[in-house]
Amino acid sequence: MTTMVSVHLSVVIPAYNEEKRIRPTLARITKYLDAQRYGSEVVVVDDGSTDGTADAVRQHAGCRPNVRLLQCGVNRGKG
Repeated sequence: MTTMVSVHLSVVIPAYNEEKRIRPTLARITKYLDAQRYGSEVVVVDDGSTDGTADAVRQHAGCRPNVRLLQCGVNRGKG
């Protein structure tokens, strides 16, 4: 059973071909947010990356219900 936590802060990260940088970025952000007393979420919006950005986010997210990936099918160049 999943416990719902109210979200006080949403961090949205636009990403395009960020495979090499997204892992350390997510690690730093989630480490900080996990230490806070309020509920939070991290949403990575993959703007049609052609590298392993989405896989890197999925790997980091694992069983973390507060890390989500939204994917756009093609790059639209919008942050």
